[in-house]
Amino acid sequence: MTISPGDLRDKVGRKVLPVRLLQEVWFLMRLKTKPFVATSVGLILICLLTADVEGQQTRESLNQAQLALDSGRLEDAAGSLREALDIDPNHREARVALVDVLMRLMQWDEAEAQIETLRARFPKDAQVAYMAAAVAYRKGDFERANQLAGESIDLPDAPIQAYRIRAFARFIIKDHEGFRADLEHLIEQNPDDSDAYYHLGRYYYESQQFTEAIAAFERVTELAPQTYKAHYFLGWCQQAQGDLSSAKQSYKRAIGIVDQQKVRYGWPFTDLGELLITEWEYESGLGWQYRAIRNDPQFPYGRYKYASALMKEGPSAEVEQNLQLAIKFDPGYTEAYYLLGRYYQGIGEKDKAKEAFAKFQELRKNPLASPYGVRRER
Repeated sequence: MTISPGDLRDKVGRKVLPVRLLQEVWFLMRLKTKPFVATSVGLILICLLTADVEGQQTRESLNQAQLALDSGRLEDAAGSLREALDIDPNHREARVALVDVLMRLMQWDEAEAQIETLRARFPKDAQVAYMAAAVAYRKGDFERANQLAGESIDLPDAPIQAYRIRAFARFIIKDHEGFRADLEHLIEQNPDDSDAYYHLGRYYYESQQFTEAIAAFERVTELAPQTYKAHYFLGWCQQAQGDLSSAKQSYKRAIGIVDQQKVRYGWPFTDLGELLITEWEYESGLGWQYRAIRNDPQFPYGRYKYASALMKEGPSAEVEQNLQLAIKFDPGYTEAYYLLGRYYQGIGEKDKAKEAFAKFQELRKNPLASPYGVRRER
């Protein structure tokens, strides 16, 4: 049996909907629920198909919500869904759809309030618990996101994406083994999940288990060849294991994709440049590092490494300029202050050197996290 979207709208007015029809619709829509991604067509159509007992007004409101979603008018869709819920506050699918739309609008407080209503009415619903975990995660309550995702997983018919939410929440609360276990479960369920492989590779990278990290990143590059971050981290791990030729190839593949996609991501440019400089290819390496700051002018690590390379030829105004920019973009950049102190020593500015070294010592004792949420040095 084949059902077109037009057929779906024709069948909405029926008083009794056969179970087989609902099964076909579910199959047709291939509903997939990922964190923070609305199933804008599927959710509302399911609402439409189950709304016949709610009356004509409910159907009209849900139909208006679907039309608004089809044209990207999220605020209008949310309004129509609220109208449907004013008529029938117990309509589960309409409230789930409203939460989904509110998440896309990043209206987290209302989304959370709607979720609480759903949880009160459907306390054993795995989908509802999963969406509650997603809202908690986006609001930064990672402990609660971990707990709610676990509740979803423990219920029948839990969405597989509940494992993804729990994995990321566990990573942030430093349950790294739990993070790894959830990623491995995702891969068991879907061996082609490139995102899970990528994050598993990052887990092994952070743990300095480079052989395992290389295997994970290579799998990502097979499944999703345009994932430039996977090529970059693959290169880093290859370099850590002494395979410099492969590392350079991986960095260059990452750079090619970055250029093609026109994204800001200076890491592979900078690290390829530094690797070449260590191999006594100074001019070539400096060129790649210059390309890093051209790719992303607000990249503190790129500014710092470019200044470090320039310092090999002696202090210059360009060294100071790039170090000051590194500090501007990342005020807690400890190493940048140390190199700035060396620069001022080199040009005879003793007071400025003393001030820079004092700041370096202060940050060593009381480090500031990077505003970019990443480590400053490899």
